[in-house]
Amino acid sequence: MTAVHRTIAVVDVEGFGDDRRTNPVQVTVRKGLYEALRRAFDDTGIPWTQCYTEDRGDGVFILGPTDVQKSLFVESLPLALVKELRRHNAAHPEQARIRLRLALHAGEVVHDAHGVTGKALNLAFRLCDAPPLKAALAASPGLLAVISSEWFYEEVVRNSPAAEPASYRQVQVGVKETTTHGWICLPDHPYRAPEPAGAVPRQLPSGTPHFVGREQELARLDELVNGAAIVAINGAPGVGKTALAVHWGHRVRDQFPDGQLYIDLRGFDISGTVVQPVDAIRGFLDAFDVPPDRIPPTPEGQAALYRRVVARRRLLIVLDNARDVEQVRALLPGSSTCVVVVTSRNQLVDLITWEGARPVNLGEFAVLEAKALVVRRIGAYRVDAEPEALVHLIDRCARVPLAVAMMAARLELNPALTVRMLADELADEATRLDALDRLRSVFAASYQQLGPTAALVFRLLGMHPGSRISTPAVASLAGIPIAEAKAAMTELVHGHLVMEVTPGCFAFHDLLRSYAANEVNNTDTETIRRAAVHRLLDYYLHTGFAANSFTITAYHDVVVDDQPQPGVTVTLIQHAKQAKDWLADEYRTVLLLARLAHEFGFDVHAWKLPWAIGSFLEWNGHWHDLIAIRETMEAAIDRLHDDFAHERVHLMLGWMYSRVEECDEAHRHTRIALDYSRKAGDHFGEAACHFVLAMTYGLEQNQEQAFHHANQTLEYFERAQDGPWQARTHRLYAWACSRVERYQDAVDHCAQGLRLLRQSSGSHYEVAALEGLYGWALSRLGMHREAVDHYTNATVLYQELTDVHNEAEVLRRLGDTLFTAGDVVGARATWEKAMVLVDRPNLSDVERIQRRLRERLDDWGDTVRHGA
Repeated sequence: MTAVHRTIAVVDVEGFGDDRRTNPVQVTVRKGLYEALRRAFDDTGIPWTQCYTEDRGDGVFILGPTDVQKSLFVESLPLALVKELRRHNAAHPEQARIRLRLALHAGEVVHDAHGVTGKALNLAFRLCDAPPLKAALAASPGLLAVISSEWFYEEVVRNSPAAEPASYRQVQVGVKETTTHGWICLPDHPYRAPEPAGAVPRQLPSGTPHFVGREQELARLDELVNGAAIVAINGAPGVGKTALAVHWGHRVRDQFPDGQLYIDLRGFDISGTVVQPVDAIRGFLDAFDVPPDRIPPTPEGQAALYRRVVARRRLLIVLDNARDVEQVRALLPGSSTCVVVVTSRNQLVDLITWEGARPVNLGEFAVLEAKALVVRRIGAYRVDAEPEALVHLIDRCARVPLAVAMMAARLELNPALTVRMLADELADEATRLDALDRLRSVFAASYQQLGPTAALVFRLLGMHPGSRISTPAVASLAGIPIAEAKAAMTELVHGHLVMEVTPGCFAFHDLLRSYAANEVNNTDTETIRRAAVHRLLDYYLHTGFAANSFTITAYHDVVVDDQPQPGVTVTLIQHAKQAKDWLADEYRTVLLLARLAHEFGFDVHAWKLPWAIGSFLEWNGHWHDLIAIRETMEAAIDRLHDDFAHERVHLMLGWMYSRVEECDEAHRHTRIALDYSRKAGDHFGEAACHFVLAMTYGLEQNQEQAFHHANQTLEYFERAQDGPWQARTHRLYAWACSRVERYQDAVDHCAQGLRLLRQSSGSHYEVAALEGLYGWALSRLGMHREAVDHYTNATVLYQELTDVHNEAEVLRRLGDTLFTAGDVVGARATWEKAMVLVDRPNLSDVERIQRRLRERLDDWGDTVRHGA
């Protein structure tokens, strides 16, 4: 008796024993069932005669052939079976028509003299009898309901896009002694695709419009994607690693229904500003709309949250331009459902050795591929006229795809330029140079064909530290009108010197950035370079302040003192969404520019640029990003000898350190700011310092000091009649009161804070936080009805904010309150709703909340059993 691993299918006829089914009708149904199964299996490619079957009266038990792919049972069989059921039903009266339940599993079965047995068989039969499956078929107008075991779904359905895994719904199965999960789909009346938890990212940049060749590499990627979670594309600069990864990503994106993530890690950027793993992870969490206050303060916590977010999702993750394995290791999801494509100039041997990555080695173009690219750009007739010259041109480009593409673009843009002329132009560079020098010579040849404005713009772009730049920023950098900037960028795009990643937003190949930086240093005077940097800093400073005015402005007394430099085109921010989008796109560049400002001696910009986007950084959880440039800001204000700048920078750093719970640093910086504010008689700054100190002492469980500083804060803002800050301070005070069980005081401060927020149109986040805290304090005073009202208000707001973590936490406390008030049915319904929320993958502290909720549900069960 040898155990054999088999695909298991169990089918059962709905309502076979219905009184309307007489014996002759049941015979007709059984005959129709077997005929439908035989036809469907054969049409699907699962030979019916090779299946092991056992009759079950009102159903059939089937073992699939060992050499048949399991995916056929979910990709083709269900719809084929529906087709045959429709054929049968169309030819028979209602009482002889068939609707089926189908259960799918796989596992070890043992054959003996009496048939087959095994635990896997027991599970398959229990799944087929599961009440959720019966209910799903009863509620469906279709003819078939399919349930897959947890194992079959994870190993087969989820990895088979043709099976449409998004059309399945997970259910709890409890039959006899079996408790498990199953996944139900309705093939002929499918469930609507569920809304994902968070956004579905679509981050792949536009593909190269003239992509040619690479058939072997594409086939290799197609082959590996089914058997490997990580693919490493490596090759020399300019060979088209990014183009291949992006082109292939677009080609297979339908296989990744949960989205595609992309980031340029800038591993070889000339500026040395490589993307740190923590920044990449934060960007990915933002792409999934994870609420900022749910993002842990530590890099380790953020990495763990990222892995939870992507777990069980079918994602394509492209990590472009990696320097080494350490830069990408934290970005690997650890989930077999995700496919990661890494591109790098290095071979990333450790990634292949220790992480199991499969390599794809990318070299220069084959001659035929290079010819195909040129033909696509300029047409066969020009190529056929000079076949020998084309071979020389390709050779002098070293068959590097980027170089060939640029030369083809020049030929396309200038019909009077022949292939031979271009080849001769490069002839004196075709010496014994390595590939990089050859590529630089190609850059020079293309650059020298630019018009004066485009050439100036190209050189100045070498000083921009960000990974992308918008048209208004280009115009400001060069000091030219928008229309001229657009024309210059169009010329650069056509010459393949920059690429347009989204409309009006451009990026550099890193080698071209290096070349541009070299050219601007060798061609333009220091005066020209300094003026360009000044304009660029002014653009970001003034636009940043304009965008930040639409956010919750925490420190409103820092202003831009001067008008922007002549030639600066400030982006007109007209509404909150535009402000949020601009800040989200540009905040990393703004922080890089703070360092550039200090290097060029623009120290006011060096501290005001971060301040300009400070509210955005605060309310979106980018605390580490600002802390990372602490030394730059401190060096700038030290050189300025500006007490006000010292006060505000240290206040901002104290607040950010408090948010990441580095209390010693928070105290140090806030105390420095407090000294400066007292010296200057700045009462607002002094009150803000007390606010930060109160929060920090609260984190340290030093409630006496927390109350002392909260009082100091409240006294000032009450005198100043500053509504938003008063409301924030009341919430801080209520929080501190609740921690020492002064619940009536907490209630009073919550009420005052809410009144002030409503008068000043406070943000939903602040109102929701106060409503939740209000409910908690009221419940501790035994005022359950009032607590329920405030918890409900908080829940509605968190739903609008799509903050499922806080919504679940409020629902947990709401359930506690209902239970204590005697509404055990309402409590259970509320806790169960919270359990559904915490099952979502983008939540932190899931285990803690689940444990609490299960305890609540267990308590409810005890209460019911004892008749309470």
